[in-house]
Amino acid sequence: MGLQILVPNQVIKELENLSKKKAEAKLALKFLRSNRPKLIDLKGKTVDKAIINYANAHKDVVIATLDREIKNKVPSKVVIRGKKKLEIL
Repeated sequence: MGLQILVPNQVIKELENLSKKKAEAKLALKFLRSNRPKLIDLKGKTVDKAIINYANAHKDVVIATLDREIKNKVPSKVVIRGKKKLEIL
């Protein structure tokens, strides 16, 4: 079936706000837009909690993140390593 990249609209909005001050966020947006991921809307009090809830509800989803809270809440679903840079395993 292949791999499909999903990105929450809330993450795009956060990156757009950050990109005004941070070159890394601007680069991340450029990367995401060039790869045309499927954008999804998540529900939750915060983006992090919404991602955690989505991951727990969808058994076939894995997460690429450096966020400590997400990594601690769904460690078996996170496919990264590193502290400052994202490396997908």
